[in-house]
Amino acid sequence: LPTVLSRAAILRVNTLDEETAIAAALPLCPGAGEDELRRAARAFGGNVGRMVEALSGGLLTRAGAIAHEMLAALPQKEETALLCAAAPLIRDKGLCRAALGLLGSSLRDEIAGRSISSGLNPGELVRLWQITRECTAAMDSYANQALLVTVLCARMRRCIGR
Repeated sequence: LPTVLSRAAILRVNTLDEETAIAAALPLCPGAGEDELRRAARAFGGNVGRMVEALSGGLLTRAGAIAHEMLAALPQKEETALLCAAAPLIRDKGLCRAALGLLGSSLRDEIAGRSISSGLNPGELVRLWQITRECTAAMDSYANQALLVTVLCARMRRCIGR
């Protein structure tokens, strides 16, 4: 191990800011509009490769629908509505990453006052946004996608007192 470590180099690759990511993805996705590119840049944190992949396969549209459905199901009394809305995320890590990114963007927009739709208080919105960020970061270390989605739903419900 010391020999390997002595020959290893640390290479940091930062993601692009939103505008640069949009400019980079535009020639690769000629059919995508600016709004679609902006949503993809937000959902994937400026990762152009993931943006292009999502835009070319309709992943972003599906992820947006799931994120919207999860937000709508969150305040309901029964937890099954949220679990059913999140169920497609169990089978597809790319879809899960995109949906969490869009969910985080929606929560951030609501925190900033650009969108008022959930009826949640500002503290709950901030905690929910943090949960989406933490679960997105944990995606690569969770071998069990079903467990990750279940933990996400449980933490979101607990956050709003359900």
